Amino acid sequence: MIKFRLSLFPPYLVQTNIYCGGIQIIQTNDNLLKQCDLILNDKYNKCNLVTTSITLYCNLLNGYAFTSDSYIKLGQYKILTIGNVQNGYVSISNCNYINEIPKGMPNHCLLEYKDLLMSLTGNIGRVGFVIFDNCLMNQRVCKIKPKNQNLIPGLFCLLRSKRFQNAMIKMSDGGTAQKNLSTIELEKSKFSLLSEQDFEEFSNIVSKHIEFYINNLKEIDVLENMKVELIKLANNVR
Repeated sequence: MIKFRLSLFPPYLVQTNIYCGGIQIIQTNDNLLKQCDLILNDKYNKCNLVTTSITLYCNLLNGYAFTSDSYIKLGQYKILTIGNVQNGYVSISNCNYINEIPKGMPNHCLLEYKDLLMSLTGNIGRVGFVIFDNCLMNQRVCKIKPKNQNLIPGLFCLLRSKRFQNAMIKMSDGGTAQKNLSTIELEKSKFSLLSEQDFEEFSNIVSKHIEFYINNLKEIDVLENMKVELIKLANNVR
């Protein structure tokens, strides 16, 4: 008697489509950021610059010092550390969790969709957008609070630009990226910046680019979750 085994392993075509779709979106995002870099450089070349603090555009809000004894494997709230702030995006891989918000935690540490974060330790100056719910900001991460929300696209482009990254690295002791910065240092430091009017114009120009970029980050997350589920399915079939 011939025995048949029902195979639930996902077809090769499905796996290929997920992989290729993710690669295509990542390439699209890279191109979007390159376009924004070109627009920023053009603005810097054509406009008069002012030597002033980044507080011309925004303030920097510190994270909260959570205690590790309150961490659990899975819970309601994800705690984002410097390791979760990557180059251009925020990951929730290897997060610690808690179920209750500490009483002393500032309200700004409960993060919202499209909040912009920056790392202050290790590879300093990495910036990325929050696209997940129920995230909390740990110490050594700061939140960028713009003077007005229209400046968020421009701030993302400026803070991740080579000119600003290099300036922050020089501020850190020893001139390497593996150092520490504080929000106080950053807010007191002087940079060559666009005027408020020129910067807001730049931010408005790149706003559609960055909105598209953020939507693509969400699509990438969906594809990553699909890949994880397919791997689980494959392991269950074997």
